[in-house]
Amino acid sequence: MGAFGFIVATAYSFLVSDTKLVYEKPYGRSYVFSLINDSPADIIVEKFRISYPDQPVIAKTTKDIYAKSKEGGLEIPGGNISTVPITEFHELDGETISAKDTHKFRLPPLNSRDYLQLEAAIFEITYEVTPKNNLLSYIDRTLKFVALRNKEESLRYIVVDNYWIPTRSKSPYEAIRIACRDNDMLSRGDLCTR
Repeated sequence: MGAFGFIVATAYSFLVSDTKLVYEKPYGRSYVFSLINDSPADIIVEKFRISYPDQPVIAKTTKDIYAKSKEGGLEIPGGNISTVPITEFHELDGETISAKDTHKFRLPPLNSRDYLQLEAAIFEITYEVTPKNNLLSYIDRTLKFVALRNKEESLRYIVVDNYWIPTRSKSPYEAIRIACRDNDMLSRGDLCTR
């Protein structure tokens, strides 16, 4: 299978290039990304997932809020637990992207509180695409089965002040290190001295 598989994989890559995910810009509390299909074949997004690895939360308030005293601590409006709406995004699943086309889309906010902005966090985006054409789809599945192509693409981003920066770091603490380096108010706290 060696040489023949390599030739098929090379020819296939020439015909159907990898799809690219590009961060465009923040849009209010949301984010605009593009999925770029440079190949001459239509593709189907089989799966698009965003995950938030376990990590300490670094956030700031974007407007004045009033916290209530409760059981020796403070409680912010709506409670001290917030959700991460961006991890619930599945709207691209099953979407077709035409050949040589760019599909722009909006990702939801990083957190459910309109008065909180994450200062630094790590997010992982994983997506899987297949050609819409039956023959190319069969070749694609075969190449993925014999590990000559990745089944899915995974990207890791550090989000700092609403800007998405690709990273190879496996540690969520890299986001904290960057936030501490860039913000002298944070660098004085115990989060940065751990």
